[in-house]
Amino acid sequence: MINNLLGEYVRKKRGDKSLREFAKICKLSHTHLDSIEKGYDPRTGKPVSHTIEALKKIATGSGESFGDFLIAAGFIDNGFIQHNGDINYVLQNSPKIVAENATNYGIPMDNYNTYTLPIYGKVTAGPGGFALNEFLGTEQWITTKNGDGENYFMLRIKGDSMYPRFFPGDFVIVKPQNDVDSGDPAIVIIDGEEGTLMRVKKVANGMIFCSDNSLYPDREFFDEKAASVKIIGKVVDLKPGRL
Repeated sequence: MINNLLGEYVRKKRGDKSLREFAKICKLSHTHLDSIEKGYDPRTGKPVSHTIEALKKIATGSGESFGDFLIAAGFIDNGFIQHNGDINYVLQNSPKIVAENATNYGIPMDNYNTYTLPIYGKVTAGPGGFALNEFLGTEQWITTKNGDGENYFMLRIKGDSMYPRFFPGDFVIVKPQNDVDSGDPAIVIIDGEEGTLMRVKKVANGMIFCSDNSLYPDREFFDEKAASVKIIGKVVDLKPGRL
């Protein structure tokens, strides 16, 4: 079964409009829009490729954020939202767009590094601070940060507490470190439990772990309770769970 997060998102934003009506508004052919919603070309059965131009047209036609469509398509992480949807930020900082469109945008690839990272299903407390479990293979990661990536790893997300920025089954790239800035997404271990992805908010007497999904309450750790939590690493990038 195809994991078609973008298609589901486009279909939701189409609302009550017919496929042909919405395609006309977006200035796309109805067959192209249909293939995006399905995640494959009905004529060939092959997965459909998404272009930045098509996503911009759909965003304009729906009146929704261009950045949200790029996130659903797996082009960028939520750093895009923090830069107000600036397309120049995308071209400078999104490894996937750079890798797939470098020639079109005239971006020199010698500014980027490629690393082969191990993928794990979970992280737990262990000797030296933490232990990586459930090895799932390896995957390439392209980064604009010179020198980074040597000791990084990927972790598969479980659950929807960080939706819609992080989907269940997505892979986050983790930089091992025992502290992060307030507001950063991080992998944390609480009371020796399995590591989980949370957003760290620092306060004077402790930390608050926040979920992006409003259905999940924040978890507060003040004073002596702060000793029961451990930061494993900072989440520095995202790869959709369609590897």
